[in-house]
Amino acid sequence: FSSSSTTENGGTVSTKVRLKSAPLSPVTITLNSSDTQEGTVSPTVLTFNKDNWDSYVSIIVTGVDDDIADGSQSYEIQIASVVSEDSKYSALNGQIDPIKLQNEDDEIKAIVLGSLSGDTTEAGGNATFSVKLASKPIEAVSIPIISTDTSEGTVSVSSLSFDNSNYNTVQIVTVNGEDDDERDGNIAYQVKIGPTSSNSLPYNNVESLTHSITNIDNETSGVTVSSTNITIDEAGGTSTFTVKLVTKPSADVTINLRSTDPGEGIINPSSLIFTKDNDSSPDYWNTEHTVTVTGVDDNLADGNQSFKIQLLPITGTGSGYDQDNNGSGFDPDDVTVVNTDNEAGAGIAVSVSDNTTSESGDTGSLTISLNTEPSALVIIPVDDNDSSEATVSPSTLIFTPTNWNS
Repeated sequence: FSSSSTTENGGTVSTKVRLKSAPLSPVTITLNSSDTQEGTVSPTVLTFNKDNWDSYVSIIVTGVDDDIADGSQSYEIQIASVVSEDSKYSALNGQIDPIKLQNEDDEIKAIVLGSLSGDTTEAGGNATFSVKLASKPIEAVSIPIISTDTSEGTVSVSSLSFDNSNYNTVQIVTVNGEDDDERDGNIAYQVKIGPTSSNSLPYNNVESLTHSITNIDNETSGVTVSSTNITIDEAGGTSTFTVKLVTKPSADVTINLRSTDPGEGIINPSSLIFTKDNDSSPDYWNTEHTVTVTGVDDNLADGNQSFKIQLLPITGTGSGYDQDNNGSGFDPDDVTVVNTDNEAGAGIAVSVSDNTTSESGDTGSLTISLNTEPSALVIIPVDDNDSSEATVSPSTLIFTPTNWNS
C-alpha cells in the first residue's frame, strides 16, 4: 500500500494487484476489511483470467469516521479467499497474510474550559466557569477540580464525570471566596482542572488546565493617630501621640518616622513595628505605640516654629498594608508640631560707663549689644545730635550671630 494509515477524515491508501502468470482458469480473489467501522476496501472482488492476468487492478482503502475519541485504531485488509480451478492459484487460498493498517483519529482529546466569570472576594463573591470534553470518550472520564489555596478559594465540586452521553454538556464549577480577619491584600491562587483519568485511551491522563483567580480582600488599611497637632517648647518641653493599626496585618509591618526640622524637635522612637501575633507584646498591631517629641532650644528669637513629624509609608513583607498605593505602602497622616520660642523679643541693650565729655578732649563711653541672637546681620548707625559739641566713633555697629551679645 502507498501508506500504512488511513484517516477518519476520508484519507485513503492504495495499491495495485495483478497475477504473476496466466492462469489455466479464472481466479477470483475476495477482499475484506477486519473492521469496516475503521476502513473499507474497494473493490472487494478481483477476477483475473488468461486475458487480463497481467493488468493491474487498483485497490483503495478508505478511512471511516466516527464521533468517538478512540485514538488510532488498527485493522487489516484480509484476502478472504482465492478461488480457481487452477491448482497453483487455488493453493494460495488461506495462505496470504493480511495487510495491517491503522485509521488515524480526527477527534481532539481535550478538556474544553469556559472563561472565568471574574474574581472571588472575601465578602462572599464567587466565580464560575464551565467544563466539557472536546469529543466523545470510549469510557467514563473523571476530571479532578482542585484549588491551590483553600484559605482563599474553595471549589463546589472535587471532580466532574463525563461519558459518551454527556461529554458535550457543560458542567458548571463555582469557586467561593474565603474570608479572614487579616489585611492581607488581594491574593492570587489557581484552580486546577485535571489531569483526566479513564480506563481507555486517549482520555486517560489528558493534561490539566488552570484558571488563575484573585481573592479580593475585604479588610482595608488604616492607621489611628491619637493627635495630629501637638505643641512643644524650646525649654525642652515634650509632647506625645500614639499610633496603632486599624486592621490586623497578615505579616509584621513597620512605620518609620522623620522630623522635617530636627533643629526644632526630635522624635523617639524613629520607627514603629506592628506584629500580627502575640497580643501581649508591646508591638502588637492593636496596641497603641507612643511617640515622644522633644523641643530643641536655640538662641534665636525666631518666634514659634511649625514643622511636621512624617509617618512614612508602611513597609513590610507582603501584607495588604505594604501593597497599598501601587506597592509603595499605606501612607498614614502626619503630625503637625509647634515649637514655642523661649527667647525674648528683639531689642537693643545700652550700658553707659561715662556720660561726660569736655571741650578739653575728655571722652565718654557706652556699650551696645542685642537682646537676642539675630538670624542675620544687624547694622545699627550711630550719630550725635550736635556735631559742634561732640563726635562719635564708630559711626556704624555690626552684629552677627556670633557677636550679638558682645
